[in-house]
Amino acid sequence: MPALVTYRELNESPVGASEVPKFVVRGNQLTINYVDETDNGKYTCHASNDYDKVGLKAEYILNVIVPPRLAPIPAIEKELNDRELQNAIFQCRVERGSAESLSLEWQYMNNTVVQSTDGIYVDTSQFEQQKFIELRFNPLRREHFGNYSCVARNLADTTFVIASLYVKFPPIYVGSNTQTVSSVPGFRAVMKCLFESYPTPEIQWIKMARTSQEPEGRILASDIDQGVNDITTKQIGSTLWETVLSYTPNERDFGFNFECRATNRKTSRHSFTLQKSAPPRAVYPTEAKPLANAIELVVHPPETGGLPLVQYVVKYEQIGANQPDSMKTLIFPAQTMNGEQTQILRIDNLQPSTAYSINILAETRAGIGQSKAPIRLKTLDRQIPQFKLLSTTPEEQMCIDDHKCLIKWSIESDGGAPISKAEIFYAKSKDDSSLEIVDKFSDPQTIDPLKTEYELTNLQPNTNYIIAIRLYNEAGPAEQKIRKQTKPIMNGNIYSTLKPDIKKYRRGQPSKWIIFGIVFGIVATALVVILLCVLIRICRIGANTTKTNDIDNPTTPMMNGENHSDISKTSNGYKNGQSPARKVDDSV
Repeated sequence: MPALVTYRELNESPVGASEVPKFVVRGNQLTINYVDETDNGKYTCHASNDYDKVGLKAEYILNVIVPPRLAPIPAIEKELNDRELQNAIFQCRVERGSAESLSLEWQYMNNTVVQSTDGIYVDTSQFEQQKFIELRFNPLRREHFGNYSCVARNLADTTFVIASLYVKFPPIYVGSNTQTVSSVPGFRAVMKCLFESYPTPEIQWIKMARTSQEPEGRILASDIDQGVNDITTKQIGSTLWETVLSYTPNERDFGFNFECRATNRKTSRHSFTLQKSAPPRAVYPTEAKPLANAIELVVHPPETGGLPLVQYVVKYEQIGANQPDSMKTLIFPAQTMNGEQTQILRIDNLQPSTAYSINILAETRAGIGQSKAPIRLKTLDRQIPQFKLLSTTPEEQMCIDDHKCLIKWSIESDGGAPISKAEIFYAKSKDDSSLEIVDKFSDPQTIDPLKTEYELTNLQPNTNYIIAIRLYNEAGPAEQKIRKQTKPIMNGNIYSTLKPDIKKYRRGQPSKWIIFGIVFGIVATALVVILLCVLIRICRIGANTTKTNDIDNPTTPMMNGENHSDISKTSNGYKNGQSPARKVDDSV
């Protein structure tokens, strides 16, 4: 008899589809529709029949974890006033969701947790019992304006709800404290204002040129008022607004005030006085470096009254020249390198050991700046570098190796200018006592001008060389020579001495792969020739064998339609079935 299967809940009451519609039983399967936390518990499957009334039972424990769902939080709008302090409270409540591992917290919109500070308080005292937390603002300030997020988490999911706090307050100027703007006729001046306000303020620019028709000044507008290039106003934050006036003044505009106004029930304002720029202040170098025939000056840009620096004007003359055209002028365009405005001004083509009077001026659109007392600088003496070679004694003139030699020198003076280049070259000596050479010097080898030693290689053993060092600066080259002798060939060093010649010899020989290819080609050709000879020999032997068989077995012409060939009468290749030896016996 089929087993009777029933499902019971923990209270042992039968579960039937007709009694609780959300439960559906099909055979040995129980389906629970629209599952929620109320369905948590133990479920028992009981199977029995007529032979076993007790039957068997299986138990299942159902634990439903429901994701959290938060109640919507209505927005709050409050207006600040000077009469009384305001406050605001947001409540974040869990409507449903499993309590296991449930958490609630307030966050800013950048996912930073809200801390209790600056008039903001987070109250979590009711979370365990009532499943809600509060965000309190007391006293309410304009900085509290914005959106806040309440985040709920449990093992099933994470959710959040937004709370919006709108704080109404009059406009407040929060820009720079600059009150003057400098320019020159025909050069654009830019004025900028920043305001905080909610709701959106009305922002205007007013030129405070009061007339009988406009006693409060003239409200400026683009494409209408002369000199106005552009007026832009944009929101750059939740309550922050930026407005910029671009204005090209004429001569009559200087001295007027330009005012920016933001109105939202109340008005906030800030004014700029447009003044005519003065030429830049005097320039004095922070560092001066005289050379033999040049002077380098390091300068910083002076105060320019807000105008960009155009160029530096350098005027200089030789002290005591007493010539009408001795004053010379150089122009250096202003440059900015890697964000740094420090600039190096170099005056070239000067006379060595000469004093000069130098004046540096800065120029903007307002004109050439003020002049300080000229500076006096003297160029260095024009001399070539002074140095000496260190190998002077006979013992030091012998190289430490048979194919290389180390040369050292010391620099006594750079001649008033940095050494820019160094060269070394050598030749075989005519004898062992003079500096005369046999043929000519080798091509110069350029070396680091900061080094004071160099090692020559690939020299011949037991040979005298004349080695020359040449140093350059702005005044010209300085040269020193020395005689050096390499050591004789050492027994243990014969291979190292001959190694360059061996390499040179090997480079002149054909490659081993070419030789291998030639040998392989010769061997392959010989094998092919031998193989052809063998094949020809085999073919000839085969042809001779065929001719011999034809002679030993002649054919007889057919007579009366019969073939009387002796072949038909032979047996095993012999006539009459007998061998030739048998025939001899019979005849005997």
